[in-house]
Amino acid sequence: MELKEKKVHIDEFDIDVKCYLGYDEIQHIINSTMPIDKWNNRQENIDLLMLHYAVGIPIEELNDADPDTYLRSGMIDAVRHCVQNYEDIIKGIEYHTSVSKLLYELSNKLPEIQKSITNSPQFKEMMKSGNQG
Repeated sequence: MELKEKKVHIDEFDIDVKCYLGYDEIQHIINSTMPIDKWNNRQENIDLLMLHYAVGIPIEELNDADPDTYLRSGMIDAVRHCVQNYEDIIKGIEYHTSVSKLLYELSNKLPEIQKSITNSPQFKEMMKSGNQG
C-alpha cells in the first residue's frame, strides 16, 4: 500500500494545501512562537509559519509582505480550515507553557537544588550553629 500526502486545492487563492503538518513542522512553529510575548505577534508567527509549511510560501516572501494582507484576504482562515492538525500547534504551546510542565521540570531539578544548598558553606555553618543551641 502506498500512502500519499493529502492535499486540497483552494480555487479562490489557487493554492494547494497540505492537510496535515509534520511533527517537526509543528514543533518548529511551537518553538519559534513560545518566546513571543504579545498575542498578536504570536498569532502572526503561527499563521505565517503555517502558510509556509502547509502551502509552501517561502519565508522571505512572507516576511516581505504585510501579514495582515494574508489575514484580511481570508487566506489564513482558509488554510487553517484545511490543516487538520492545526489544533496540535495550539495544544503544544499550551503544554510548553503549562503549570504542570513547569512543576514537572522543577521536580526533576529539586535533587540538584537540594544538593547545591546542603553543600553550601552557609548551610553547613547554619546547621553547625543550630546544633550548638
